[in-house]
Amino acid sequence: MEDVRVISLGIVSDNATKCNQTNKRILEINPAALNCVDYTQCINAMNSVRDEKVIFIIWNGCINDILSKFHECSSLFAVFLYSKKRSYVHDKLRAQYSKIVDVFDDENALIESVLKMIQSMARIAIAVSLFDEKQKSIRDLTKNSASFILYQLLINVLKDMIPDEQSKNNMLAVCEDFYSSNKEELLKIAEFRKSYTADKAIWWYSDECFLYKLLNRGLRTEDIDLLYSFRFFIIDLSTALENECRKLKQNDWMTLYRRQRLSNTDFEELHANIGIIITFNGFLSTSRDINVALRFARQCATFGSDLKICLIEICVNPSLSSVVAADIEQFSKMKGEQEVLFGLGTTFKVESIEMDEALNLWRIRLITTDEGAQQKHDYIQAQKEMMKEYSPLICFGRLLWNELGQIDCAEKYFKNLLQSVPLDHPDIADIYNGIGCVYAKKGVLDQALKNYNEAYEIRKRTLQETDPKIAGSLHNIGVIYRAQSKIDRALDYFLQALTIHEKNYDGDHEDKGYTIESIGLVYRSKCKFDTALIWLSRALGMYKRLFPAQHPEIGKCFGSIGSIYEEKNERDRALD
Repeated sequence: MEDVRVISLGIVSDNATKCNQTNKRILEINPAALNCVDYTQCINAMNSVRDEKVIFIIWNGCINDILSKFHECSSLFAVFLYSKKRSYVHDKLRAQYSKIVDVFDDENALIESVLKMIQSMARIAIAVSLFDEKQKSIRDLTKNSASFILYQLLINVLKDMIPDEQSKNNMLAVCEDFYSSNKEELLKIAEFRKSYTADKAIWWYSDECFLYKLLNRGLRTEDIDLLYSFRFFIIDLSTALENECRKLKQNDWMTLYRRQRLSNTDFEELHANIGIIITFNGFLSTSRDINVALRFARQCATFGSDLKICLIEICVNPSLSSVVAADIEQFSKMKGEQEVLFGLGTTFKVESIEMDEALNLWRIRLITTDEGAQQKHDYIQAQKEMMKEYSPLICFGRLLWNELGQIDCAEKYFKNLLQSVPLDHPDIADIYNGIGCVYAKKGVLDQALKNYNEAYEIRKRTLQETDPKIAGSLHNIGVIYRAQSKIDRALDYFLQALTIHEKNYDGDHEDKGYTIESIGLVYRSKCKFDTALIWLSRALGMYKRLFPAQHPEIGKCFGSIGSIYEEKNERDRALD
């Protein structure tokens, strides 16, 4: 789950004890490390890598033959060589293979160099999301822009959850599992379990231990499971930064610096979109001192040719509402770095990207901005309004399947939730309903119906008979019966749902519209076309009053009406 995986090939020595000690040290600095004994195992290890970058150590052996096979592998980031013929190998191979960092004749020096590279990589690894603020609605957004807003919404829902001992223990269990072979990190985890308090969140983050590594990995890769596991610490750290941020709000503009690694693809995308709004998928670490950023940039000068190491210069207006940034020098374990840490979701505009010949680095100039923040805020608030009757626990799962399309992840989430809450938990019916929604999305109708019915029975026992959630259950059950071609049963459930909707909503409401449309579709299935048109036209009118003209529900309803006219052989009206 870290950003880096160390893969080594061969043995450092014929001495078995020395080999075991060396492999143990590598596992301590990189728990995911693999030691391969032959080419085949090495090939399989390289092919198994997905989101990580590989640091490849070659202990002795036919180095040239090995590098000719692996050097152009896209996941290969850096190569460290061990050879007693250091000077000869160094000159010959470094000229041929650009990813070779160095050649060592001392295994301790090699491991220390690998450790420094892993630390440097962790410090400058963060993903960038782009957002085109010219797009007027969430439905018009490009894939990048939609991801930008949906990810922010997901983080907002996480931050609305209440940190408790169970969420803390869940997080630490994930960390203990990952670092099971790393005594140093296990000691840190034990210390955290014993002594952590919310006012120490910034200090713990700055320690760059297990929390820093795994949390940033989850944020960078948008790993939903990992982010949910870390909700306890995300909430505390975000709250701490927001509290400290108030001290900066009255300050003048300031300039901050950061070293950043970007893939060539990401760099070119930014370079082609000067003026675009971006956000970073993580807590963004910066310094008031340019020399701190340059120091880390120089440490990374040996990184592979598929990456750009950039100096980011950020002009910050602390008074902007979207800016959450805190001077953490007094809290940080890393003294002297004059660190300013940005919270999640701060937006920046790309002002320029230029090559700084004096520094031999690309300099990316950003400025904090509220542009795009209003659209992001409006969408997030609209989604929260739609889901206001649900707790943050349920909102999180609904976002997974309904907005992000992560059906399997949502299924796992709701099932884990079902196992972790008591039977009398206030969310229990919504959990069953969420599982039903997931199965419905997958087309597993029997399981969907089973879970929808479970939710319905609980809601009948615990809610008033006119509660909108009971109408929701009736509607969902009707949808499954219609999909199973049990038309009359479906109609009965839809009519029951509509009766409740009409008691709750005198005028237009989208849930009411969905049920009216479903009744129309049932009558279409019964070949009662005129009756179907009455219901569908009623739904269409409601959608037109509720939604913008290009809303997909309007188009879908138009399509249903048109298909009925075609079945009635009234093609002219179908075209209208």
